[in-house]
Amino acid sequence: MMTRHITDSEEAITFLLTKISILDSHLESFAVTEDYQSISIRLELTLRRESEFKKVALCLREVEEYSFTNDKTTAGSVIEHVKVFSQNNEIYVSLDPYGAESSADSRDNFIIRARHLRLEVS
Repeated sequence: MMTRHITDSEEAITFLLTKISILDSHLESFAVTEDYQSISIRLELTLRRESEFKKVALCLREVEEYSFTNDKTTAGSVIEHVKVFSQNNEIYVSLDPYGAESSADSRDNFIIRARHLRLEVS
């Protein structure tokens, strides 16, 4: 299967929320890289067996904030809830949100706030 690249942040959010579901997917890896001026984060997920697609990578650039816990209980864990939205030219992702509303909550976990989101879907 060919990899599809979605480079527009708004289109990427719409695709995540309407075309595929990352619920019940497995977080296979995440990488944080930093260059001279910005931080980037790449999350690689294996989607549930019934999905039309097998894998998705969320590539976030110009990261302004991130917070995750990496221990035996979260590494390779199943994504049971997700929060993804855009507000004020910022992408907000939580792979362990406190609530379902489309707003940031101080109790959200595994969060990333960034300026750009790109998807790689295969």
